[in-house]
Amino acid sequence: MTILASLLTKAGLINDVNMDFNLTVFAPTNDAFAKLDESVLDYLGNHTNALTQVLKYHEVTKSTLYSIGMRHAMTFHSADQRHDNLMLMEEGSKTYINRAEITEADISATNGVIHVIDQVLIPTNILLKLESHNVNVG
Repeated sequence: MTILASLLTKAGLINDVNMDFNLTVFAPTNDAFAKLDESVLDYLGNHTNALTQVLKYHEVTKSTLYSIGMRHAMTFHSADQRHDNLMLMEEGSKTYINRAEITEADISATNGVIHVIDQVLIPTNILLKLESHNVNVG
């Protein structure tokens, strides 16, 4: 998850993540970022506020959510500016947060829990901004 770590650093969010002692992170892998069109990463790299909102959309603050306590159709408020909802969906043995599959769950961290996901989550208002700049999200 080196790309995620570098983007958190670029957005100035490393200290925020480290200082929250009750945090859930849905962490996209490097492969998840590689699925994005290069123009999306370019846009986010040049628009720090949009990058910040995308990264915070992967966080649920003030709540350590282990899979044992999560159920189908539960929603959680993300840490992005609008506190957009994330929805947990279960389909057979697979679990999703929005459309991203949770590929590894319940990684304990000193300040919360990490769930690894296979896609980058982008809040709707940022999707609309990307589209208005003719950036193909895919």
